[in-house]
Amino acid sequence: MRMEYAMKITKEMAIASTTLRASPKTVLKICRALNRKQFAVAQTFTDKLVAHEVSMDGKFHDKAAEGLRQFLREVENNAKQKKLEPKEMKLMISMHQAPKMMRGRRRRRHGMLMKNAHVQAVLVPVKAKEAKKETKKGKAK
Repeated sequence: MRMEYAMKITKEMAIASTTLRASPKTVLKICRALNRKQFAVAQTFTDKLVAHEVSMDGKFHDKAAEGLRQFLREVENNAKQKKLEPKEMKLMISMHQAPKMMRGRRRRRHGMLMKNAHVQAVLVPVKAKEAKKETKKGKAK
């Protein structure tokens, strides 16, 4: 299955996608908090969320936070494989609804849905992004 991204992917970017077995609502809430942040900041935030040092609306969202922490490690490894420095990059992360899956139960509990969420992440170099903004400003003048 080929994943589509909202932005054009170049060689200077590191990408990753996965399906998490966690509530889409909580994954979306955490992804919105992490989106457009420096990668190092996003990583420390998820580590603190798992360690119960920081909360979101009074909750820690253990399952979603742990899944996203593992996912951010995968993104970091992808960046290192491409010989990029992930700590200096900006994280663009999004969540999409995953296909509905039914639990394998019998009788009364038959037909309960499992919670799944697709997560996509792109690590964008900060320097290239800032250079783009400057060229757009120069053309507008």
